[in-house]
Amino acid sequence: MIRETVALAELENVSCYFRGVHALDGVSMTVRNGTVHGLIGPNGAGKPPWINVLTGFYRPTGGRVLLDGRRLDRDRPFRIARRGVARTFQNIRLFGSLSAIDNVLVARRHGALPRSLAGSFSGRLL
Repeated sequence: MIRETVALAELENVSCYFRGVHALDGVSMTVRNGTVHGLIGPNGAGKPPWINVLTGFYRPTGGRVLLDGRRLDRDRPFRIARRGVARTFQNIRLFGSLSAIDNVLVARRHGALPRSLAGSFSGRLL
């Protein structure tokens, strides 16, 4: 018997336009609890706008973003991070004096550690 997983995050027909440039045009996706997803594509495919819409840095021009069935796309980035959805940037700067796990746990201080990671780590909390 296959157990159905619960929808954790959903993008429904999401669009994001910048002065006529269609960064995202009708994107739909469901991320279910207990699954792992990757976001790949060529340059110009809309990967950063997708992440920025999901995390609240960009407001979608159309469509909806849901987390646990509740609207996410109307919240500000800090509120979205409090709900467990956050991003990092490519110009990452690690704390050289901390272990790899402690660098990840830095997010926990702000309540932004995703549920999939929240219970996975042991060690000191910052």
